[in-house]
Amino acid sequence: GITFPATQASSSGVNVLDDYEEGSFTPVLRDADSGGNAASIGTSTAQYVKIGRVVYITMNMFNINKSGMTSSNVLYLTGLPFASAGTSSNGMSSRHPMSCEVDNIDFTGYVTFDVTANDFTRGDFHDNVDSAGDTQLTVSDITTSADSDILINGWYLAV
Repeated sequence: GITFPATQASSSGVNVLDDYEEGSFTPVLRDADSGGNAASIGTSTAQYVKIGRVVYITMNMFNINKSGMTSSNVLYLTGLPFASAGTSSNGMSSRHPMSCEVDNIDFTGYVTFDVTANDFTRGDFHDNVDSAGDTQLTVSDITTSADSDILINGWYLAV
């Protein structure tokens, strides 16, 4: 590992960065936070870099087909590479919001993807509106049957 500062020996492991990993994962869009129906995705790429507990992810999902999903259900993304940390009870945010670009998805403000904290490998999408509470996107917010796109970039803390 790398010791901080580099000139200091660290026999206790404190100030040593010895956890680095990168790879890919398979995101799944669902109409339930576990189980449920899944969308088919025409083209998908998803990569991560984990440094210590910080996980940076980038995902591109093109030509999302929502057939077979329940329209009124919340839209979830499952399959994140590491379980998330933090709950509102320990002073950390209960969500880890990330930037999100969407095409052919109905919203009024701007969309974020929020990783659910507290040991989960999933998140959901929020429509954030000025001077109003945010709302979760539902399957019906995907406005076309087979050519919506979602791109996500951001980080969250792992357990």
